[in-house]
Amino acid sequence: MQAVCYPEGVKVLAAVLAAWLAPAAAAAAAAAPAPAAAPEPEPVTFQTDDGWRLVGEYRPPQDGMPVAVLIHGLGGTRAQWASFSRRLAALGLGTLAFDLRGYGDSTQGPYGPQTFESFTDMDWPKTVDDVNAALDFLRSRGIPPSRVGLAGSIVGADIAAMAAAMHPDLAWLVLLSPGNDYHGLGVGEGGSIEETLVAAAQDDTDSMTVCQNLVDLDASRTFIIAPGGRGIGMLKDHAFRKRVLDWIEQASR
Repeated sequence: MQAVCYPEGVKVLAAVLAAWLAPAAAAAAAAAPAPAAAPEPEPVTFQTDDGWRLVGEYRPPQDGMPVAVLIHGLGGTRAQWASFSRRLAALGLGTLAFDLRGYGDSTQGPYGPQTFESFTDMDWPKTVDDVNAALDFLRSRGIPPSRVGLAGSIVGADIAAMAAAMHPDLAWLVLLSPGNDYHGLGVGEGGSIEETLVAAAQDDTDSMTVCQNLVDLDASRTFIIAPGGRGIGMLKDHAFRKRVLDWIEQASR
């Protein structure tokens, strides 16, 4: 390509214009609003039908967007979702992360304090009622199930899938490292939510098998494979996290 040479006078004029415009450009940049930070969540409590007091953190949605109900896994708490929750809020979604019965701050049961370590095979399936209580809480804030998405991690994914089977009008469903047999908890057929994402790490053979079975049952489901980790831990990978966030944003529109 031939080089283009400009007369010296044009070069001088360009330099003068650049110097004259620089302060205005700097002022405009300074006046431009910074990206809005995610609002701090509101501490909330709500009660299940069988008498458990559940503790959580709620952010309202923006501009008619859904609320993401975030369900932790075995031995976890709502705090595990903190970083991902802020990222969802930055997209305009509302968030509700809460401690399941027997975990974290949700240890006040109908007969006094109790933790998940003492649960029997009869107790575990009742954790699905915790999601029902979360949906009731959101209804009290004017958010119907059709504007709610569920995201669950490991056992929380099983709980989310079982709740989704009871609420086919949910906006979307995300299952991170789901399983199919933990004290009566399992994804089953994964519910009938039109927008469903399943994910597992490539070295997690059990969850990979469960995810593949769910996709075989319904080819419209999205299956994302993470390079490593389990459940919420998979979200530490930037590329994987971005794909999940992009999918949620698209499913929420």
